[in-house]
Amino acid sequence: MKSQQQENSSIAMTCQGCIFAEYEDDIQYGCTTDRIRKFSDEGSLSLSQEELDDNKTVYGLNRFCNLYRDKEWLEKQQYQETEFEWNLLTIAEKEIEPVFGIVIYDRNVSGRNLEKTMESIKNLDYDKKKIFVIINYIPHPGGKHLNVEHHVGITNDMNIHGIRTECVLNKFDEPRIVDYNAFSKCRFVSHLVQMDSRSEIPSDMLKNINTSLNVDMEKIILYRNKSISCVAFPVVNREYLNHNDFVKMLASIESAAKQAGMIKNV
Repeated sequence: MKSQQQENSSIAMTCQGCIFAEYEDDIQYGCTTDRIRKFSDEGSLSLSQEELDDNKTVYGLNRFCNLYRDKEWLEKQQYQETEFEWNLLTIAEKEIEPVFGIVIYDRNVSGRNLEKTMESIKNLDYDKKKIFVIINYIPHPGGKHLNVEHHVGITNDMNIHGIRTECVLNKFDEPRIVDYNAFSKCRFVSHLVQMDSRSEIPSDMLKNINTSLNVDMEKIILYRNKSISCVAFPVVNREYLNHNDFVKMLASIESAAKQAGMIKNV
């Protein structure tokens, strides 16, 4: 592969083989996803055209493009039942939407605060199949007994409304154990949302995060809305053992994100 510009060792991938790449006379000028324009407009991103063995010239990118789709993916779409009627870009955009694990730290034995929180989650303007909720109950310091039946009823109601929900009843208020009991169930999600049972999540918060990540292509580590935080699961995996406390870990991530300009209110 020969570069038309000075060799760029920071290239992470090229558009070679992507079905969305657009060519004129075997030279790529863009893509149907509009990502090339966005990458080009991004001041910190450099683009270099790479000359391939098949005499086509494509763009090399120094960041990952999660809309890259090859011919093998295209062939698989022939065998999929889809509501999008072969709008391939729409299918790809649905595939890259984040899957959110919402963990609610619940210290209220009556469940009254929890009901408002769950109603706000029901009203989220987002694909319910991409939302997973954990009610993470933490024992009352005064030894008050939890209304288990009420919490079970709230959990069942959420599942009836199409939002997969589980309830964790912790016996001890030990951060490392409380965190593990919740987040170990969320290993399949891409992003974790942490909130307490007094909070109400805005209906457009998850949609706005997806727009920031996949439309505006922003490099954000931490999303906030008042007391609600959202961070990518790989970041949690990397940072948690340095703190063994999710709240302390979030404070550390927030400090680093502010310094890097990678925090956003949504």
